[in-house]
Amino acid sequence: MRTGVRQYFIDPGPVCVVRHDAAPDAPTVVFVTGLGTGMSEPRYLWSILARDLAARGVNAVQYDHPGHADSMLGERPPLLDDLRAAAAAVVAHVPGPVHVVGYGVGAVLAAELTARGAVDSCVLVCPDTAAWAAGSAHLAGRVRVPPEALATHPASRALVDAAVGEPYQPPQPAGAVVPDLLTAAARASGPAFADLRDTCTTVVAASEADTSYARSTGLRCVRIDHEPTASAPSWHWEHGPRAAVADAVIRHVAEGGGTTRPAVPAHVQESVAAPDGSRVSSVAFESDGDRLFGVLHQPPGDGPWPVCLVYEPGNPGQRVDIHECGVLLAHAGAAAGLPAFRYDSRGTGVSEGTFTHSTWARRMDDLRAAVARLRADGVAERFVVVGNSAGARLSVMAAAEPWSAGVVLWGPILAEEDDAGTPARLHRVDGTVAASWCGLWLGVAYQRDDRSRDYLALLRASPMPVCAVFGTEELDVPLMRPVIDEVARHPEWPLVVVDGSHGFSAAGLADAVAATVSWAAALPAPITSGGAP
Repeated sequence: MRTGVRQYFIDPGPVCVVRHDAAPDAPTVVFVTGLGTGMSEPRYLWSILARDLAARGVNAVQYDHPGHADSMLGERPPLLDDLRAAAAAVVAHVPGPVHVVGYGVGAVLAAELTARGAVDSCVLVCPDTAAWAAGSAHLAGRVRVPPEALATHPASRALVDAAVGEPYQPPQPAGAVVPDLLTAAARASGPAFADLRDTCTTVVAASEADTSYARSTGLRCVRIDHEPTASAPSWHWEHGPRAAVADAVIRHVAEGGGTTRPAVPAHVQESVAAPDGSRVSSVAFESDGDRLFGVLHQPPGDGPWPVCLVYEPGNPGQRVDIHECGVLLAHAGAAAGLPAFRYDSRGTGVSEGTFTHSTWARRMDDLRAAVARLRADGVAERFVVVGNSAGARLSVMAAAEPWSAGVVLWGPILAEEDDAGTPARLHRVDGTVAASWCGLWLGVAYQRDDRSRDYLALLRASPMPVCAVFGTEELDVPLMRPVIDEVARHPEWPLVVVDGSHGFSAAGLADAVAATVSWAAALPAPITSGGAP
């Protein structure tokens, strides 16, 4: 039986929720993520696990913290009480038994919910109790922590890593980590973890400190072999520790029991007003039988609008993407009078499908399905595809589509780097042959499909105007030079250079967004066969 999957918004926030419904009387697992990451991460572990639980008859709920990813919170930065209120509302609006899985700052929230009896049990995934304790001691007596101190002092830097759930990866926009929130979370962490004694809690430990904490508190402990580093953070989790986390959660829920409690009614909405007056809506559509989920940002007023932006992340990105660049682009577009659409292609983020089966041809089918849905809804007739990194391949593929109005390339990677090392070991996974890649499985069909087309030739033949954006540190990268040289051959194609490397700096990203929006807004109206616009 097919599991019901819904995406909607609830108050306070509003908070974006994705719910996988298996059965009304089944237990529910709520995933509480780290700070500054989307509900799917790390590398879709939570989405994959949510779908797996639903297939086993367990309901699963994912959501974004207020002020992060697809959940909104006005103009001010989020505070710990905002995160607490959202977590409480999410767990309360589903019937029990309810179990929570906490990661990063979500581990502190999960511990608080469990200690006060708001949920039946919890799983803490790599809670990094030592970093929380050290950060709490460092912040003792201080009301505010200057943002620059977070990167320079070892204790506060470790605290940022603990709250995010992985080594913090500059450059990220400063909004992703709020000093006041960290200060409050650090001070709350000690009592929250201590109060879990005599509760039904499993600690998934990757460090001796977390193992010692679990044993001293009398909690069940599952030890995994995983050590994230700055060069390979936890969103590069390999298959062994990922599988261990999934097995620990599934076993915990199966043995956790719990109390059936009625759900607290919530104000569920498919569309909400953003602080800037724009409209943000959940959009679900199908591509080749799979349900895909996206978020549409519309300017005030009624459509259709002259052009709509569609964001395409790299591989294996999702609709929020690194540094929340997809979200920043969408809000900026709507503020400038351009609707913007972000979605998860098949097998990524919260959309159905299997990443192992991903190819650029399938992603192009998903893009066409998204555009067809937006045209049917009267959003726009013409679209600008903003392709980031390898997602630029979709931008140049879309240039020949009849609905294309222009092409935007952000740090475009149109070819894979030559791998002169040992060939990847192939495995039979998800009904196909695949190789291990960034903690996921990438099917051999991806390579065959990717090598079947010349993306640079597609760019060269683009019938649509092109805007290319590069970071200052990308200009001398050999992989980028062919694209830069091709764009330079077309004086009518702007080449914008912003600060930073691949992914840009915080300031560079703001400049990239501004340049993209202003360029798309200035595109000329199409000329009809009769010569009139």
